[in-house]
Amino acid sequence: MNTLVGVARLDVSAGAITAVGDDPFGQFLIRELEKNNVDTSRVKVKKGVRTTISFVANEPVSGERTFIFYRRPWVRNTSDSALTPQDIDYEYISKSRIFRVSGFALSQNPSRKAILGAVEYAEKSGVSLI
Repeated sequence: MNTLVGVARLDVSAGAITAVGDDPFGQFLIRELEKNNVDTSRVKVKKGVRTTISFVANEPVSGERTFIFYRRPWVRNTSDSALTPQDIDYEYISKSRIFRVSGFALSQNPSRKAILGAVEYAEKSGVSLI
């Protein structure tokens, strides 16, 4: 999402294909993306699912970062694994110039299957992958 916001701030069209939970964090993410001119029309809000959250803690002396994740297996049913192949808008992808994938979402199904299918489609459509 940080990449999308950065691209949009460069006055380049950017959109997200993802899933969030039907919770305050999901609503917050959608609002923030929209405030930053990111197209959220392909963001799926999943009922009964919590939005995945990552916390980054910086060690003050060394600057070393520690990552803490609010997702499976510690929390059941989180949005990073809730995206399904049926949630993917392939026409939206084919109209893109660049398709960027987060490796984090590839760690669990059904999101892995959905994303790998989207990557294959993007390649066949001549969309650049990063």
